[in-house]
Amino acid sequence: MAKLQALRDYYEEGDSEEVKELVKEFYQNVDKGKFNIEKYVNIGKLMGFFDKWGSLCVYGYLPIWVFEGNPGYLVISFYKYTKEYIYYRRGKDNPNTPNIKNQGYAINIEKLAYKINKKYKYNMEL
Repeated sequence: MAKLQALRDYYEEGDSEEVKELVKEFYQNVDKGKFNIEKYVNIGKLMGFFDKWGSLCVYGYLPIWVFEGNPGYLVISFYKYTKEYIYYRRGKDNPNTPNIKNQGYAINIEKLAYKINKKYKYNMEL
C-alpha cells in the first residue's frame, strides 16, 4: 500500500503547477550548459523535491520505471547541472566552510541519477 501511495504522490506532486514552475525557473538559470546558483533562489525546494523521489526509489518505495523517458532525463540533467553546488554543500572543495560538512546532502538525487543512467543506458557522463 505504501508503494501505491508513493506512486500516486509522485504523479500528483510532479504534475503540480509549483513543481512545473520551479523546473522552468531552474532551466532559465542554466547558461551555456552551466547552472547559475546566484540567480536561482528556489534551489532548496527543487533539491528537496528530487531528493524525496530519489530516496523513495533508492529504498524501494517508488519503481524505477517511473523515470523512464523524460522524467529520467530531467533527473540526470538536474544532477549534472547542480553537481558542483551539491559538492559545495557537502563541504568538498569548500574552503569557506571547513567545519560545516553535510556529506549526505542530495545523496539520493545522486544515487537516483546514476541508477537511471545505468538502467536506461543514457550513457550520459555524470
